[in-house]
Amino acid sequence: MEQNDAAARVGLAIKQDLLNRGINTKMAAKRLGVSPAGVSVYFSGRRFSTKAAQKWAREFDLNERFLVSGEGHPSKYETMALSPEEKRFILWSRKNKRSLSSRNYNKLIMEESLCNLTEAVDQLKALVDSPAIGKR
Repeated sequence: MEQNDAAARVGLAIKQDLLNRGINTKMAAKRLGVSPAGVSVYFSGRRFSTKAAQKWAREFDLNERFLVSGEGHPSKYETMALSPEEKRFILWSRKNKRSLSSRNYNKLIMEESLCNLTEAVDQLKALVDSPAIGKR
């Protein structure tokens, strides 16, 4: 029974950690290459195998030991006082194997800004092209 409680605590903790970073079940599934149900079972308390823990730890920068045993913190950055932007940059730099330079930080900020602008333009186009606008 104690193992099930630990697995349930792990599932809840990683779900909350990912949600705090803006990663929902569907997004996590896409990044892991599995179905949303494949992610939900871990959120619900399925124990992590070593292989699954390695995959999740690598993809989401989680603490592998925590995933397997429930010891420690879910995220390596749990106890650090970082802004969301700083956390995103650290995760980006680790994923892309890039150093933490101001040039890379500026590049990341520019990429995010361009992405946000593109999304905003697409939303405006959709509004202008919508049939509801033409009926006024």
